[in-house]
Amino acid sequence: MRLSLLIAIILRLFALYWAVSCVVRVMGNVSVMGMAAGNGMSGYLNLMANLAAPFFYGVIAVLAWFFARLISLKVIGEDDTHVSFSAITAENFYTLGLLGVGLYHAIGNLAASVNWIHFLIVNRAGQSLVHQATGHSLYDVTSSIVPFVAGIALAILSPKIGKRLAKAGKRVHQEDESQ
Repeated sequence: MRLSLLIAIILRLFALYWAVSCVVRVMGNVSVMGMAAGNGMSGYLNLMANLAAPFFYGVIAVLAWFFARLISLKVIGEDDTHVSFSAITAENFYTLGLLGVGLYHAIGNLAASVNWIHFLIVNRAGQSLVHQATGHSLYDVTSSIVPFVAGIALAILSPKIGKRLAKAGKRVHQEDESQ
């Protein structure tokens, strides 16, 4: 399989994720707008503001889907080699999977974590979060910072964990064969 085709497949998987995110956000915003309209808060500007992010996800999803092959060829360049999956070991798959999950959670929670750290520094709100006097709770802070830190740790430790999981898998496979 050509490397550019593999990258195009991954890009199309992301496009599907973005399309689903678009639909979920539109549905969520429609319900919020319905509640706001009942309170007399409707308006064209408010509608546009609420649908800007889902629209962006939708446009990115469509562009990524239709131009995945072209983008993958640009990313690879002239060195579009053949990828042999027989050379990939279980350790490589474990490491790649753990790295992907770690980066997903780290990047997905990066903005919220930075936002909370900024809030804590500016407002010196460490103690007020415990007493919930500001309407925020310690859970709000940890719900974004803990997955961020765990994602970074998983991404950094993915080679070690991948190697251990591959060894454990070989050991279990050898025990099954011996019985």
